Amino acid sequence: MFKQVKLHSMIVRAMLLMLAAKALVNTSADPVQSRLTSDGLFKKVEPLLHNGKLLQGSHIYMNGARLADYYTIDRVNEPAFLSVKTRVSAVNTFNNASIVIKENFNKQKVLQTIAVMYKQKNFDPHDNNWVMALYKADGSNISFGKVKACINCHAMASSSDFVFPPLHRLPVSVVESFFPGQQISPAYIHLLKKSSNS
Repeated sequence: MFKQVKLHSMIVRAMLLMLAAKALVNTSADPVQSRLTSDGLFKKVEPLLHNGKLLQGSHIYMNGARLADYYTIDRVNEPAFLSVKTRVSAVNTFNNASIVIKENFNKQKVLQTIAVMYKQKNFDPHDNNWVMALYKADGSNISFGKVKACINCHAMASSSDFVFPPLHRLPVSVVESFFPGQQISPAYIHLLKKSSNS
């Protein structure tokens, strides 16, 4: 009987050690990839739609570059808002858990897509730990994670931690290179011409 109790005790101890080792392995795996999902990120974004704070320097229904985003609204959560002391171009690093969204509307001001940047510690240090995502207006996912096209474009704003300052206008050729085949908004072209004449 004593041998059975001792054997049972050793088995229980071994099982506990195995469970502890498994827990350590699970926490050392990439926790971001295992926890953050497209749906989970959208749940963080939903409260900001229509109600989130405006990104400093932006305003409601700014002119977008394409017909697909004829008008845009830039919104942020509290950590992102607190990252911007004066203006976006002065930000070196956004706080972890910052969310920056761009609501993209057509010419009739109907929401088409929502572009999202979410700052997640240890997600991808090479790209300043930004999770990039694009959703349809109904919340269904178009792209999520390390989205190369998003990262490549936003790398042009590396001095402000990959976030373009509001009213920053890229040349038409740059917009066309990232969005091939998409029509450029005539209002955007007019704004570019107007700013080059000033």
